[in-house]
Order: sequence, then structure tokens, then C-alpha cells
Amino acid sequence: MKRARGFTLVEVVLATSVLAVGLALAFASLRGAGRATARAEASAQAEERLRAVQGFLRAQLTAAMPIAFQFDSDTGQATFLRMSPTKLEYVASMPGYLSRGGPYLQTLELVPGPQGQRLLFQHQLISTDGPLKAEREPLVLLDGIADARFEFRNIDTNGQAQAWESR
Repeated sequence: MKRARGFTLVEVVLATSVLAVGLALAFASLRGAGRATARAEASAQAEERLRAVQGFLRAQLTAAMPIAFQFDSDTGQATFLRMSPTKLEYVASMPGYLSRGGPYLQTLELVPGPQGQRLLFQHQLISTDGPLKAEREPLVLLDGIADARFEFRNIDTNGQAQAWESR
């Protein structure tokens, strides 16, 4: 009597189980790779945003002009720069693609946000009567900042940098 050719039920179940385990491992690897790719993309976008904001701030702060934006009515003293640990105000020109040109009172402000501090930017055109009303809402430059504050350094009469100050 000739034995029939084919697979036994045990062999079919065993082969199906091995195939299922292999597919589960393959899909888990693909899912992990997808998550890693998404995290890397989000990190790259955050770094690019940080570089863009840093470049914008560097350009705006180096373009600061000695133009007063406020005068004390009693003493006539002019305000060219105002700063606290959470707010910085100065006058600088704006790039043409962001404004109509000319001097603008620019405000950088650190405010609490849902994921940490936010860095807000606002600009107001300077007229002979002082800053005009802002044309737009403040723009969030950065979000989720763990810790930040504004500080500055003065230069003494000998040309030496003094200590960092927050006011």
C-alpha cells in the first residue's frame, strides 16, 4: 500500500504558527521604524525652527536703532530700550516682507504656555506721536521653553563689559 503524499495537520499548524510569529515581528519592526522616523522628523523640524528664530532674533537685535519710543513728560527723558527678565522692547527696522518699512517698536516677551514658556514677538510702527497700535496679534516664535529670561551687559567707560543684568 502506498502512502499518500502531503502534509499532516501538525505540520500545517506549525508552519502557520511560525509564519504568524514572523509576520508579527516584521510588523512590529516596521511600526517601530515608523515611530522613530516620525520622532526624528519632529526633532529636525524643531531644530530648524530654532535656527530660523535664532537668525531672525540676531538680525533684529543687531539692527536696533537709537530711536526713542517714549518720553517722560516731566523730565523729558527718552526711552530707547526697556527690559525686564520677561520682556524686551527696542526700536529696529523690519524686513520689507514683514512690514511697510521704517522703524518699529519691537517687543519680545516670555509668557507662560501649556508646555512651558512661550517667546512672543510683536511690532508696532513708530510715528512722531510714538508707537501706533499693533496691526497683528503677537506671533509665537518658540513654544515649550523650559527656562528663559532676558539679560544684558553694559560697557563701562574703559570699554570693558560689565556683569550681566536683568533690569
